[in-house]
Amino acid sequence: MTVATLTTAITYTGNAATVDFPIPFEFIDDDQIVVTKILISTDVGTVLISTDYTLTGAGDTPPGNVNLTPAISALYELRIERVTPALQSMNIPNDSAFFPTVLETQLDRMVMRMQELEQMLADAVSGGIVASIANAVAATGSSVDGNFAKFSGTTGKIILDSAYDPTDFALAVHVHAFAALTGIPTTIAGYGITNLSALVGDLLVDGTHTGLTAVYDAAVPAINLSVTSTDIWVDIIKNATTTIASNTVVATDAQLQFAMEANASYIIQADIWLTVSSVSGYKLSITGPATPTAVKAFMTELDDGNNDYYSDVAAYGSLRTVTPSGNEITNDHIEMLIENGANAGTFGIQFAQNSSSATVLTVHKGSRLRYRKIV
Repeated sequence: MTVATLTTAITYTGNAATVDFPIPFEFIDDDQIVVTKILISTDVGTVLISTDYTLTGAGDTPPGNVNLTPAISALYELRIERVTPALQSMNIPNDSAFFPTVLETQLDRMVMRMQELEQMLADAVSGGIVASIANAVAATGSSVDGNFAKFSGTTGKIILDSAYDPTDFALAVHVHAFAALTGIPTTIAGYGITNLSALVGDLLVDGTHTGLTAVYDAAVPAINLSVTSTDIWVDIIKNATTTIASNTVVATDAQLQFAMEANASYIIQADIWLTVSSVSGYKLSITGPATPTAVKAFMTELDDGNNDYYSDVAAYGSLRTVTPSGNEITNDHIEMLIENGANAGTFGIQFAQNSSSATVLTVHKGSRLRYRKIV
């Protein structure tokens, strides 16, 4: 015979009337056929024994036939599968007669076995029933230790089993939302949270906490609490040197600035490093939102010629305007207390040349502005 079809299995749905089910593929012996009755609602199947049905068509051109009496209802499916034994029992002695049919039958068995292996892999990946594997799982509800476990198609689930529910599990990185920290359960199995209520009670007083962030670290596992508070110093370090040439109009430095909130008070410090030319000199000013409640600023200037200078202002504007008698490196230290008014806006340090010149004024990287909101 020839093996003229790639099909190795077929499934029919019962209708309480049909008792004959065609077999659309070749089989050589009756013992190659496995018939399984499957309850559709649970996907649980039972492999039928040969006395449960009548089989015809072995060695013939398809279709063969399975006659199953009584008929199965629409609650069931009938799967007919060819399973060729993985043994080779034919022995051809030396000097024996040549019978092509004998060799062709063995070739047919080899091809059938390869087709069935391909079908087994397809069934495993798609969650189908693989009755031809020893201790096979006939249905999803039958997955037990030592039995064959099936994949669930291309859904991303590894095991397909009626007891498996992906909602029972969580991703390694995930979020738990609680109405209040004091309302967290005392223990949550599997999340590394133990006696958390006591911990929160030790660390936090009753009430609403702002600036508090909880991050779950699955690798430890642990919950890390971090606090973002306005009651800390914020440092702004100038990381690039800038130069000013032929410009006497003060402008706010691109880095030495920050956003001020309305009706908020700040302690501010600045350390400015300049290279100043005796030709162009420099101007230094402070600026901020309009109509502040109070401005108090004190500046100390030191240069590499052992000269010093002091100034103070009670409003935004100029702190220093000078053209030195010689080129110098200058450090300006400023201490400020600002009570901002109803206008939010930008506070900043401003620079310009005192006399317009192509000889540049240099504002060095490393100059610093730091501030702290008073809460």
